[in-house]
This record gives sequence, C-alpha cells and structure tokens, in this order.
Amino acid sequence: MVWIFLHRLRIAVFSDVSVAGSEWQWVALDSANCVLAQGQGDPGQWAQTRDVEVLLPASRLVYRQLTMPAASRRQLSKILPFALEDEQLTPPDGSHLAAGVLQGDSVAVAMVARDYLLHLLRRLAEFSIQPRRVVSVLDCLPSDRQDIWHVLLMPGDACARAAQSAFSFDFESTPPVELQLALRQAITRPQSLQVYVAQGLDIALLAGWQGELGIDLQSHPEWDWRVAPLNAGAINLLQGAFARSSVATFDWRV
Repeated sequence: MVWIFLHRLRIAVFSDVSVAGSEWQWVALDSANCVLAQGQGDPGQWAQTRDVEVLLPASRLVYRQLTMPAASRRQLSKILPFALEDEQLTPPDGSHLAAGVLQGDSVAVAMVARDYLLHLLRRLAEFSIQPRRVVSVLDCLPSDRQDIWHVLLMPGDACARAAQSAFSFDFESTPPVELQLALRQAITRPQSLQVYVAQGLDIALLAGWQGELGIDLQSHPEWDWRVAPLNAGAINLLQGAFARSSVATFDWRV
C-alpha cells in the first residue's frame, strides 16, 4: 500500500530561551490549511513529512534593506557582506545572513545568530525533524503595500513591517515607544496601521492608540499563528551553509 503524506508541519519556537523541545508548539495542516492535529514538544508521526516550516520570534532577527550592484542570485551570498559595509552596517560577529527576493537593485536581508540557528537545527534533528523553511513570525504579516504598516502583537513578542523595514519591540507602553518613534522618523507616513492581535491577548490593549498615534488604525483580533499564511517575500534562513539539499514537496511511503 502506498501512502501519500500531504500534510505540512508548522513549528512555533516562541519560548526559546533554551530551545528545548518541550517549549515548541506545533500544528499539522492539510492541503486546505485546516488543522489536522496540534500539540507541544515532539510531534511524533507528524514529523514524517518533508514540508516542515519553523517560525522564530521576530526579536531573534534583524532586517536590513540593501542596494545591490548588478548580480545574479547565486552571487548574493558573496556580495552581501560587502553591501552591508557600503551601507556602513557591520553584521554582528557570528551572524548568518539570508537574502530575500532580489527586486531590481534592492534586496531585503535577514540576520540571525549563527550559533542559535545551528543549535535549533540540531535540537530539531534529535526529533527527526528536518525543516524546509525557517522564517520569522514577521513573515506571516502582509508585505504587498508600502503605504500600510502591519503590526503583530503576541504574548512576549511584538513586531512591525513598516514599508521596506521591519522591527520588533516591547509593547509594555501604550502605544509602544518604538512604534511612535518609527512613525515620527518615517520619510513617508503610512496611510494606516493594520494591527493583528494574537489569540490570548485582549484587543482592549489598543484603546487610545489611534488618538495618540494620530493615524488610522484597523484591528484584527484572534490572529492565529497556526494558519496565518507566509507572505510572498518571506526570507528562508536555510541558505548558504544552512541550505537544504532537497526541496521535495511530498513524501512517499510503501
């Protein structure tokens, strides 16, 4: 008998101080993006798929938008460090760089601590999990319009996609100081803020934001990391030394 495993496994590593398996949340999704199973820790049989993606906290990554010389996609990994120097930006020691989609002479770059990513992948391997994608939860926010900023509020993590930049912040203050500063310093002020409030957070925490920020604000309660789609510009960290050799979509079992 032949079984076709069409499910996708998504793992959220949001409480990742030690990157322990018990702190992972996971969900198995069918081809219609409906939940088949979910849990915490070892996903067991649900790890038997090649379509595995891992979501990291936005605070683990730093993003930059760089202007690049004419180059092919294959040359990007070699050129990125020099492009950062040209922008007078020095990647932290031990950082792993991953590039997004090259658009003309511009490219988005994500930086993550190399040791952290290596440790994470080793821990996943202990559970026989081989991710196809490792991305930031920030990549679950839309990126289709430059005149609209998208903000995500989660327990213990918050982030924003602002035009061509992205950042994480602490939202203990109301509204967050980092968000206020970003709006003041923006070359082009956005038309609106789209704020996604994760399940488990009270939407009442947005009270007064619109008045204090002086901008149109639309709230989206009950945001669910399990089924939120990745945007087209999501940056997969599995590049360069961390690249996978196989990108097959389906598993076949006999």
